[in-house]
Amino acid sequence: MSTIPRNQIEQGREDESSSLHSSNVPSRRYNIDNIDLDDSPMKSFPSHFQAGSIIDDVTFQRVLTEVMNKETQKEQQQDHDLNEQSDYDDNDMITDTNANLFNERQFDEELERDLQNLSQIIQMNQPINDNLASGIIHQLNEVLRTTTMPVNQMTTDDGDNNDQSNMASHLTEHDIPMIYYGHLNRQNIAQQFQFNLQPTPTVPNDRFNAMSFAITSWTDVSKDLVMQSIKDDFGLDKIQYICISEEIGEVSHRRHLHIQVIFTSKINRRKPFVDDVTQTHCNYQVTGNDIAWNAYIKKGGNYNEYGSFRSIRQHSDQIQQLLSASSTSAPMISTRAMTARAQTEQRQQQNKEMARHVLKLAETNVHQAMEYIRQIMPDKFLAHSSWYLSTFNYINGRKQQHLRETGEVDKDNIWPRSFQQCTAALKEVVNRWIRHHFSRTKRAKCLVLIGPTGTGKTSFALSLPGYVNYFKGRWNLDSWHDYARYSVYDDIAWDDFSKLNYPNKKDLLTQNGKINATDKYRRTVEINVRQPAIVLLNPEDTGSLTREPITLEEHQLAQYWKKRATVYIMGPNEYFYQRPRQTTGSTQNQSSSNSSTANDEQRLGDPDEFETMLRRWEAKQ
Repeated sequence: MSTIPRNQIEQGREDESSSLHSSNVPSRRYNIDNIDLDDSPMKSFPSHFQAGSIIDDVTFQRVLTEVMNKETQKEQQQDHDLNEQSDYDDNDMITDTNANLFNERQFDEELERDLQNLSQIIQMNQPINDNLASGIIHQLNEVLRTTTMPVNQMTTDDGDNNDQSNMASHLTEHDIPMIYYGHLNRQNIAQQFQFNLQPTPTVPNDRFNAMSFAITSWTDVSKDLVMQSIKDDFGLDKIQYICISEEIGEVSHRRHLHIQVIFTSKINRRKPFVDDVTQTHCNYQVTGNDIAWNAYIKKGGNYNEYGSFRSIRQHSDQIQQLLSASSTSAPMISTRAMTARAQTEQRQQQNKEMARHVLKLAETNVHQAMEYIRQIMPDKFLAHSSWYLSTFNYINGRKQQHLRETGEVDKDNIWPRSFQQCTAALKEVVNRWIRHHFSRTKRAKCLVLIGPTGTGKTSFALSLPGYVNYFKGRWNLDSWHDYARYSVYDDIAWDDFSKLNYPNKKDLLTQNGKINATDKYRRTVEINVRQPAIVLLNPEDTGSLTREPITLEEHQLAQYWKKRATVYIMGPNEYFYQRPRQTTGSTQNQSSSNSSTANDEQRLGDPDEFETMLRRWEAKQ
C-alpha cells in the first residue's frame, strides 16, 4: 500500500470536519497530485485509423475531400493577399485616400504655396550687414518668381568691411581644399590636374618614400577596415591625416576607395602598405597635388577622416594667402597695396563667387549648403541660420519643381536597358515589383534587395525614372524631398534605422503619407512619404528581417513585413551586372508594364516615364 504524505492526511481531516457541519454523510478528498505512480508498460503512439475501420469508405472520402479543399482554398487566398497587395481589398478606402492624400495637382499646388511663403520670408527677413546674404539676394533675383527686392536691400553693404577678416580668422588649413576647389565638381578636378585613377601593374622595385600618398583601390573592402589597418600599421603618432572615400564607377560599376594619407615625416617602405588589407594592387600615384586630391575625394560626401588636413606642398605664407582669400574660385590675393575702392570691389566679387557656389550646392543638397556657410562664416551662420535655411530650401524647391515640370533628370544607367547581364530570376522579381508597386499612390510594398557588394544593387536602384531621395548613413532631413519620385536606402543595417535617427521604419518604407520628422538645424516638420521605397542590404545587415522570430512581438513584425515588403535574397550567382551573359532581344527589352494598377486608378508618375527616360539617355550617348 502506498504511503500518503502527512500533509495530505491533514487535508483529508480538514475536509471531513468541514463536511460534517453540512451533511451527515462523511466524505474524504485527497490531494492526488503528489502520489507516486509507476509508468504504464503500454507505449502510446499517434496513429491514423484506416478508412472503413470506423467510418465507411464513402463518408470518409467525402469528409477528407471537404477538409482538404477548405485548407487549400485558405492557403491560396493567403498567398494571394501577401503577394498581390493585401491592403487593397477595401476599394472605397483606396479611392478616398488616393483622391485626397496623393493628388498630383494638389501636391503641385501645395509645393507652389510653400515656395511662395519661403520667398516672402527671404524678402522680409534678409539679414543686415551681411555681405554674403546680399550676394545671395543678388543671385536670387535671377530665379525669384515673385516681386524683386528693393534696391537698397539688394546692394552690397560696404559698411561691413570686417566680414572677410572675421571669416578668415575662423578658417584653418583643413579648409583650404574647399576654399580653393569647392566650385569644381569631381570630373573637373580630375581633368584639370590629370589624375591617374586607373589600376597600375605591380612593379617589383616599387619604393614608398614620401610624406603624402594619393591612392585609389578597386576593392570591396570597407573604408573603415582600411582606415583601421593604416592606423595599426604605422601608429597614430606617425599619422597627420587620413581620408578615405567610397565611389561606384559610372562606367564599370565597380566599387573603389580613394585614400589620402599624410604622415608627420617621410616614410620608407619597400612593400605597398595598403595592398594587403584591400587584397589588390593599389595605385599609389594618382596625383602629386594633395590639396586637389583632398577636394576630389570629399566631393562624393561618403568619406571618413582622421586627424587634420595639412598640405605638404604649400608654404606657410601661401597658406595664409589662401586663407585670407577665402574664396572658392578666386586666385590668391596679391599683397600689393590696394585702394579702398579696389578692396571693396574685390570683396564684392568674392561674395558673388561664394553666393554662386552656395546656391549651386543648395540646388541639390541643402545640408551641404548649410555646412558650407557654417565653415566659411560661423558667426553669420549662428546669427542668421534660419534665413539661410529658408533661402536654400527655396532654391532647392524651385530646382526640383523645374525637374518635375520638365522631366529633366539625367541617369547614368536606365532600367532595363543598362542591365542586359542581369540574371533572369532577379530581373523577374524587379519587373514584377515595378509593375505592381512602383506607380502605387498608397501603401506600395517596399522592395528589399539582399546581396553582396559589387553586384549592381545601387546602380539599379538609381536607374529608375525620376528624382530619387537617396540615403546612405545617417538620416539627413535636408536630403528629403516630398516631390521625389521614389526613395532609396542604401547600406543601412535593417535594425539600425532608429539608431541613425530615421523616422519610424513602417512609416518611411510603406508610403504612409504625412509624418513628422526632425534633424539638426530643423525643428520637427511634416514630410509627405508618398514615394515607393527600395532598401539595399548586405547579407550581414539583415538582422531581424531574416532572423527566425521567437517572441510575440517578433512574430507580429515578421508578419507585417511579410505583407508590406517584397524581400529578395540574391543567390551567389545572381547580379544586375558582373559576368558576361548572352541575352536575347526579348530579354533585353523585358517589359515592366502590364501593371496591376487599374487604368482609372490614381498613379504616381507618367504612364510613359520609362520611355521618356530611355529617349533622354539615348540622346546623351
